[in-house]
Amino acid sequence: MIKNLTFSVVLLTMIVLTSSSVDAADYFDISSNSHISDNVSYLKGLTPNTSVPETTPEPTPVPAPVQKTKTVKTAPKTNPIATYTVMASAYSSTPDQTDDTPFITAWGTQVRDGIIAANFLPFGTVVKMPELYGDKMFVVEDRMNRRYTYKIDVWFPEREQAMEFGNKKVKIEVIAKL
Repeated sequence: MIKNLTFSVVLLTMIVLTSSSVDAADYFDISSNSHISDNVSYLKGLTPNTSVPETTPEPTPVPAPVQKTKTVKTAPKTNPIATYTVMASAYSSTPDQTDDTPFITAWGTQVRDGIIAANFLPFGTVVKMPELYGDKMFVVEDRMNRRYTYKIDVWFPEREQAMEFGNKKVKIEVIAKL
């Protein structure tokens, strides 16, 4: 009995999935006299009760090609809240340059591109270094050793990139503070 029920379910599923324009109920007797006896479904046959007219699909219109235009996005002009000239250095996520959690910032976030460390600015402060990076924005999410006051540290994914950055005197613009 279970095999017959399983066979009926599989056959019904195949019919429903393979028929595109015919209702699956057409393959079964669903009148008031039909019933399921001993968990077995009875098929009337493999051809539907009604005839389905054949139709040919209409061709799909092809859209005209769209001409691409070059859009240049410009960063909105922001007036800096404050401007500082500070020494900038770079660091990477190596234990000798950080604490025992090199991939977690002092603010508790994951290190990523655009993170800087600074002691004189609150966490979440957004700054730009236009002379070095144009309109790229950096967020203060890390701290440095207490002895560094007006200095920033830019995070890099590789130690070699941090070494290449070196130490520079940079002008930073504070865009937003939390």
